[in-house]
Amino acid sequence: MVIDDLKQNEPIAYRSLSNAFKNNKIAHSYLLTGEYNPLKIETAYLIAQSIVEGKNDFACETCDTCKRIRKNEYFDVIYVDGYSELIKKDDIENIMDEFSRTSLESSGKKVYILANINNATTKVLNMILKFMEEPSNSNTYGIFITDKKEDLLPTVVSRCQEIPFLTRDFSFLIDKYLDIFEGRIAEYGLNDNNILVI
Repeated sequence: MVIDDLKQNEPIAYRSLSNAFKNNKIAHSYLLTGEYNPLKIETAYLIAQSIVEGKNDFACETCDTCKRIRKNEYFDVIYVDGYSELIKKDDIENIMDEFSRTSLESSGKKVYILANINNATTKVLNMILKFMEEPSNSNTYGIFITDKKEDLLPTVVSRCQEIPFLTRDFSFLIDKYLDIFEGRIAEYGLNDNNILVI
């Protein structure tokens, strides 16, 4: 479960969020910072699940609602993947439009997650900032993920509760280089001593 990984690998982030939920002091905007780490994305979903469940604790991660949120099937949680493509004006306009309407889910809480928020133009970041300052209602929450906090607009950073992630997950690099190596083997082959022939 994500909560176990968070507790073991990112104790500062775990304690910050645990205290916020237990003391009912949930921020309307969170900024998950630190170098690239897939656990930040999983934690963003965990925050969304916990906000929606509203139990003054971390979400269970196992109920139908939690599963729907994680699969991006929950109508009032929107995830925008800035790691795979640029966060566009249309993405933010879609969030603003959807969140201006009556909630489709029973909790009434709406959460948007912007992964790799750095992958947006200054114009789009200013749209995000305006939406943060003037949300459609008090049950709207934003979760932002950045690998380079220093490149964000200071005004965006200042309006968020920062949750620092201190470790870096290198597994994605290992997977990337294994894929490259396996591709080279397929292309060139190995000699009798199992050395790549180029």
